[in-house]
Amino acid sequence: MGDERDGVSLSSLLQTGLSSVTTPELGIQQKARLAWSRANGDLERRHTCGVFLKEGGSHTGLPTLIVYIDSSSLIQDFTCDRQLYVERLCHEGLPVVDVQFKLSRRKRTVKKEIPPKHEVADLPPLDVSEQRRVTEMCGKLPDALRDKAMQAMSSSLRWEKLKGTKED
Repeated sequence: MGDERDGVSLSSLLQTGLSSVTTPELGIQQKARLAWSRANGDLERRHTCGVFLKEGGSHTGLPTLIVYIDSSSLIQDFTCDRQLYVERLCHEGLPVVDVQFKLSRRKRTVKKEIPPKHEVADLPPLDVSEQRRVTEMCGKLPDALRDKAMQAMSSSLRWEKLKGTKED
């Protein structure tokens, strides 16, 4: 008999039981949010600010899910995959005719830590032999690179000198 008893499959019993146990008091909008969250990955969940299930408006009688996201650059990416989202939502038990993406009016606030200001150390100057060495090493470089390379090498040597004097 496999997973069927009295004409009812075990998977349908589990599906019915799980949906009634986990979400009996949720409204339709909350169920839509839950289905969207379950149907998609971390990227979609991370950028979703809210969902709204818009009833009617289609000849099939199915609703349209409007998803508000926090990034305008992702609207195009998500819109290209909207048929995939429709299929995923249907698989999660939320059949919709379409998924539309809109930019949320309320932006997520991501706190960026401002690094503390560090005191800029006065670097010791290079002596004549060190300056000559830098000039010789960078002398054969193309003009476009020579100045930047000399500046970088000089700074590096000056930092090394500063570290050496602090260790003494």
